[in-house]
Amino acid sequence: MSAATIDIGLARRVAESGCGAPIDPELPGGLDGLDAVVDQALGRACEYCEISRPEREVVVRLVSRRDWVEANLATIESVGGRIVSRLGGGEAPAAAALASGVGDRAFASVAGAQAGIALGFASSRVLGQYRVALLGEAVEPELLLVAQNIDEVARRLEVDRAELFKWVTLHETAHVLQFEAGGALAERIGGLAGAVLDGSQPRISLADLVGLTSKLVPPDPRRLARALRDFEPFDLLTDAETQASFRSLQAAMSLLEGHAEHVMDAAAEGFVERVDLLRGALDQRRASRNLVETLIARLLGFAAKARQYREGRVFVEAVVESAGIGALNRAWLQPEMLPSGYELADPAAWLRRVS
Repeated sequence: MSAATIDIGLARRVAESGCGAPIDPELPGGLDGLDAVVDQALGRACEYCEISRPEREVVVRLVSRRDWVEANLATIESVGGRIVSRLGGGEAPAAAALASGVGDRAFASVAGAQAGIALGFASSRVLGQYRVALLGEAVEPELLLVAQNIDEVARRLEVDRAELFKWVTLHETAHVLQFEAGGALAERIGGLAGAVLDGSQPRISLADLVGLTSKLVPPDPRRLARALRDFEPFDLLTDAETQASFRSLQAAMSLLEGHAEHVMDAAAEGFVERVDLLRGALDQRRASRNLVETLIARLLGFAAKARQYREGRVFVEAVVESAGIGALNRAWLQPEMLPSGYELADPAAWLRRVS
């Protein structure tokens, strides 16, 4: 097994190059305080979702882009050996060739650069994150709100900064409920993520790379747009069993994001003003990537996030209309009740199974 690791220092430098100038995070004016906003948002989410307040206190931090990068670098460093052991060692011929041909130090640099690019790109777009330990990393649950990005989005889209802040907080507290309601969801999601990670092995041949290039750079711009939409880089790296775990993980994440999207609108009355304006502005932001950003998002896997919002919300709203919001709580309390990829497209089938 390779002794290589991820060059966290390089990852940090690359990521920070995409963060812009350091800015001290500040709470928007007119709000009573960070803890008060989170407490109000959590109360709204609990009341709407028909879930009791979590026993564990919600730890919340207002962070800059660089703070957010640092927090996620800590997670990567904690599980980095497990990642590298799959990409740089093991029994797969491609992985062994990579480790022996490039060398541990070069491999660590490549892995660090890749992590840095992904974090740098995400750091300018993420508005909030509920961090939980999924792969055994040493992480205490905490809610991060990226003030720098919330401020920038409010300015660009010409919406009220304080209202956007409360609305984003409502989305993130929905994630708090998902993971804290039953306490077993993190283990289930982590199990799926671990199966994906442990089953991932580079298996890209020269022919694969040539075919991939032809897919990504066809001569017809319309074909290029379709290729970017349909291309799944992960399919080139895994076997059928791991791809199945990946699809299950995607379905679970779609439910989590779709539920949070629904809650941030449905539970906002009396707490957030002009939700219709905020929703239109946020949806516009998500759809406003140029071609280069779209390509980067596809290659780094961020395009799947937008699809999770859309598909998950359609599923959630169909369930809510048919059986009420309380029906979705079964997924948090009994993670084996998470919908499959098939059920995500057929909410009635999921309801039949869990009823």
